[in-house]
Amino acid sequence: METTTKLAIGVSALCCLASAAFAGGPDIPMIDMNGFHIGLGFGYKSYTYDQVGTVTVTTGGGTVLGVLHPVSASITQFGPVGELGYTFASDWWIAGVKAQYQYDNVRSVHIMDAHSRLGSHLTAMLLAGIKVNEANAVYLEAGYSTVWGKTTLFGPGPVAVSMKNRLNGGIAGIGWRHYFMNNVFLDLSYDYALYRSKSNSVTLPSAEETAIGVSGTVQNPKRVAINGITATVNYLFNI
Repeated sequence: METTTKLAIGVSALCCLASAAFAGGPDIPMIDMNGFHIGLGFGYKSYTYDQVGTVTVTTGGGTVLGVLHPVSASITQFGPVGELGYTFASDWWIAGVKAQYQYDNVRSVHIMDAHSRLGSHLTAMLLAGIKVNEANAVYLEAGYSTVWGKTTLFGPGPVAVSMKNRLNGGIAGIGWRHYFMNNVFLDLSYDYALYRSKSNSVTLPSAEETAIGVSGTVQNPKRVAINGITATVNYLFNI
């Protein structure tokens, strides 16, 4: 509930900023929105980790040594974002492509005897929208996203077993651009991304087999969702 409230406040603030920007004022000269842009900013995101199956360590004969039951955990935090993109614009519409890279470094998601860390996530999206006036545009976006992570299982036995993984998924959202001048604009967006992995497994190295006393695999079915607000300041090259 607390995470949902924070995100709702953020979306409301975004709407208020957009309303203020769309309000009447002095005439603004025509801005050329076509071109390549690059920018930096931050993201305020909620990360939800669902253990949709179980994590198990098994022997060659199928004996279960450790089981983690389905559990959910979440965390909300800020992270730096880099953005690249290209925009096509007419007198009343915009369209284009956009890629964002956010360094998440989410270390605090613990599920029973497991520790799951998210490193970073990358998105590539197509966008399309309309110009509200000469300095503002609203748009919808959707595309592909991938997130890197690592899961560590503590026990049974004295040795922790870890696996690195990459989850693929889809992302969709809504955004607003405000142009301060011909070559500088603010890009605000709210996005929701969902990643799913049916199962990741890793074979226990020989040293860990000796410590635990068996050989086998660690399986880790899971689902990760990332949603929140991203704000970047971008420089536009009209090429």
